[in-house]
Amino acid sequence: MSNVIATIIAAHGRHYLAQTDTIKLQCVTRGKKSDVAVGDVVTLQLTSPNQGVIESITERKTLLYRSDQYKSKLLAANVTQLFIVVATEPGFSDDLVSRSLVAAEAAGVAVHIILNKIDVIESLAKTRQRLAFYAGLGYPVHEVSARAAPEATCATLTPLLAGQSTILIGQSGMGKSSLINLLVPDADIAVREISAALDTGKHTTT
Repeated sequence: MSNVIATIIAAHGRHYLAQTDTIKLQCVTRGKKSDVAVGDVVTLQLTSPNQGVIESITERKTLLYRSDQYKSKLLAANVTQLFIVVATEPGFSDDLVSRSLVAAEAAGVAVHIILNKIDVIESLAKTRQRLAFYAGLGYPVHEVSARAAPEATCATLTPLLAGQSTILIGQSGMGKSSLINLLVPDADIAVREISAALDTGKHTTT
């Protein structure tokens, strides 16, 4: 069957979901390799009308990955900016923020720090104080509250998304899903469709 060009939009192990201009395709890599990232533009050899095998990966413009002392994990390819999402509560990890900044700098990806849940007044001053260090390094910090002030949040963040390919990173409880559903109204529907296609649980954020 013929080859098609598609963009990887979801990954689960060696199983991927790719989007062409018109359809979504389930696909796998050849052999045991799984060096494909969400955002990769790939060439697929179709094996059926809705399935294919990844034959090649188009040269990446950027590659964001997370490393520790044991291994590296691909996060996303061809992204242009990173939103690091933190919150007034629960408390965020400075280590995660620092590692995310290092990864973004290595990839040449712009960074914005998003402080969510600023309506939690009792924790706001302390959180601002912690983030002042990163602001002093030149990283912009944007204060929002996805649930308490959705319109203001959209007004703050939507202009940053124009013409960009953006990835959100943050610990559990920071409000990434709330932000995504606010900024991308059909995101929850898309996640359910992707989960069903890959037969996986619901994974909305990194």
